[in-house]
Amino acid sequence: MRVPAEIVMYVRSMGKALRITAIFETKDEANAHMSRHKDQGVVARFGKYILLANLYDSGAEIIDQRGRDAA
Repeated sequence: MRVPAEIVMYVRSMGKALRITAIFETKDEANAHMSRHKDQGVVARFGKYILLANLYDSGAEIIDQRGRDAA
């Protein structure tokens, strides 16, 4: 399912916050969506959920407020 514009979700990846554009429960659904939307790619998978983001999203830098010693 495509994430509606009024819902904003991010996932951390490589030190950046990437906006989630779609969520699917099966790889077939995710692959079908990506074949129709060439600018979309898998950014994460949590349990049964496959999260997609725009391939050209440079992300927002994440500044860790916990400090260097935080786990």
